[in-house]
Amino acid sequence: MTFRTLMMRIGSFIFGAFLLAEVSSANAMFINGGFETGDFTGWTVSDIGGGSSGVGVDGSAIPGESASFEPAFVNVRGGTQAAFAVVATSLGEFLSLSQTIDLAAGTYNTGFFMGNDNAAEFGINGAISNEHLGIFVDGNNIGFDVRFPDNSFPVGTLPTDTEEFSSEFSVLGGLHTIEFRISGSGNVRPGISVDDAFLNRVADNGISVPEPSTLAVFALGLLGLGMARRTRKTAW
Repeated sequence: MTFRTLMMRIGSFIFGAFLLAEVSSANAMFINGGFETGDFTGWTVSDIGGGSSGVGVDGSAIPGESASFEPAFVNVRGGTQAAFAVVATSLGEFLSLSQTIDLAAGTYNTGFFMGNDNAAEFGINGAISNEHLGIFVDGNNIGFDVRFPDNSFPVGTLPTDTEEFSSEFSVLGGLHTIEFRISGSGNVRPGISVDDAFLNRVADNGISVPEPSTLAVFALGLLGLGMARRTRKTAW
């Protein structure tokens, strides 16, 4: 293959990747999934049944938790900020976070990471049974494919102490609403941290599809290597 042919093929790949990015740039991520704006920008937020919620920096105090969980602090998984909810499922309380996104037809993996930097563990099985802790697509509870396996959600202060809650779902192309419900405990309120909400398209082989922009950057890297190789040959 000649250098010119190689560059033409890479150029075509770059064009295709950018075209794909233009078509589906909104298809594979949430706005402000890590809450790094310091608020709920991009999210529709409801404190259902009572309780409270907010966004704070790592280690900041969570106000309003019940005495059995004091003190409670925000536990951040990535970046500097995370959301939090102060809710109790037996009181009918949960935090609802949702976004409506234009998705291409296909299968997706979505979820969030939850943390507990309280003075005590809190239960999660009751909240899942009550549909106060879960993932909903267009109003339908899709359950969890991945979750912390036990009822007692452990205490931890590190990013690695957060636990993934996620599931896969398939949709036709169009606008779809993805909602996360956050709750726990019984009739007393812990401070629950939530961070790094994600949405990725899944390929037929079960592997997450890279973002179109990632493919384009990779192609640009190949082009750069080709140009460097061409330059070295000219210098020789």
